[in-house]
Amino acid sequence: MPLAMRSREALSERMKRLKEKGGAPETEDAVQRALHWLASVQNEDGSWGRSFPVAMTGYAVLCFLGHGDTPETAQYGDHVRRGVGYLTRTSDKNKGLMATMPSSKGACYEHGIATYALGEVYAMARFGQKNLGPVIDAFEKGVHIILRG
Repeated sequence: MPLAMRSREALSERMKRLKEKGGAPETEDAVQRALHWLASVQNEDGSWGRSFPVAMTGYAVLCFLGHGDTPETAQYGDHVRRGVGYLTRTSDKNKGLMATMPSSKGACYEHGIATYALGEVYAMARFGQKNLGPVIDAFEKGVHIILRG
């Protein structure tokens, strides 16, 4: 993981940064409860939500990543991995476009959120030095679609 992101991983480092920014231990507790809830409501296919699951999955994955959880972490790694899998399968199914309804007006918003989430996964894996399989392909296609837009 890049140096700038490593401090997200360890509880001691998160607590130190939290205190420096005016937070309290209760803040970390609230984040943990939120992540636990997100993990408990993940759909069987790896997505989150009923409406706009691509966007909701992107947001959920970003929550876990922001906390320092990656596909490899013990507590929430499986949830992150399944969410990322849902996004990459959606990309593959829709020729790179990550949206619940590709022809809808909201598709561009969902696509942007999902692309951002995959970009974070890519960055946290040392900018692609790990074998990310379909993540790189989906992320690159996602960026190209945004640039063409």
